Amino acid sequence: MFSHLPSICQLRAFETSARYLSFTKAAKELFLTQSAISHQIKGLEELVHQKLFLRQNRRLILTRPGQEFLITVRKILPTLHRSVEKMRQGNASKKITISTLPSIAATWLVAKLGRLRGAFPEIDLMVIASDTPDNFNSDNAIDFAIHFTHPISKGLWQRKMMDEYYLPVCAPALRNNPKLPLRDPSDLRHHTLIHQDETLGWNGWFSHYELNDITPSRILSFNHGDLAIQAAVDGQGVALVRRVMAQHALAQNNLVPLFNMPVPTRRKYFILAPQETTENAMIMQVIEWLCKEAVYDEKTMKNENF
Repeated sequence: MFSHLPSICQLRAFETSARYLSFTKAAKELFLTQSAISHQIKGLEELVHQKLFLRQNRRLILTRPGQEFLITVRKILPTLHRSVEKMRQGNASKKITISTLPSIAATWLVAKLGRLRGAFPEIDLMVIASDTPDNFNSDNAIDFAIHFTHPISKGLWQRKMMDEYYLPVCAPALRNNPKLPLRDPSDLRHHTLIHQDETLGWNGWFSHYELNDITPSRILSFNHGDLAIQAAVDGQGVALVRRVMAQHALAQNNLVPLFNMPVPTRRKYFILAPQETTENAMIMQVIEWLCKEAVYDEKTMKNENF
């Protein structure tokens, strides 16, 4: 019944080569020679009676059968890896691996880990910070991911944790400066405005509230939101930041919100996971705990006008 199945070595060689579109890079990742990768691919093509790759202008491209086969392989390998890891762990350790953006890890998740471990003392946690949403095809055996994103439609299980808003914030000393007060949005024209690239931006905030006649004295941009928050904490200007990312600084009174004029973001915080995650009661309990924390934080921030 299973006499014509490819080997794990062939599947890994194929998936890695397809990911890089390069036998050389695949060989480097798998600690093999390029000829060994070529041999694995040749054997796989002979097994399935299909060409999986073509060479064009010194680079690889996937054939249509190769593209279709890749979809299947990318489901098989992570599932098999997770099953093996669970059996290896046995009853000695119950490990959950969470992937998230560095900004979410630093500003929200890490602060929860103490109480999360208290609620689930039998669980070992691993947090992987990544700048890109996890596709669950890596060798890290990710159980679920927390990301700031739009709803996902590519076959993953998902659950919305909480909404997000952009809001203007600054250091208390800057807000209380009698020479350059910040009583209403028109006062922003006298201050440096800080924001993160690839977000709503101050122009979007002004447009949302029909304040298009305000021209700031300077603009300071960062490619990471945590840098924009730190610049605001240091008193370098007024920052437009995501509320959740600024939550800790607001709670510590290192930042104060201005004008009570938030703007909702299009993206939300979601938990993403392979469909089989719903069959693991322990993981689902951790997800439920984190979602309740998110709901509590959302209510708290609204009550405090964050």
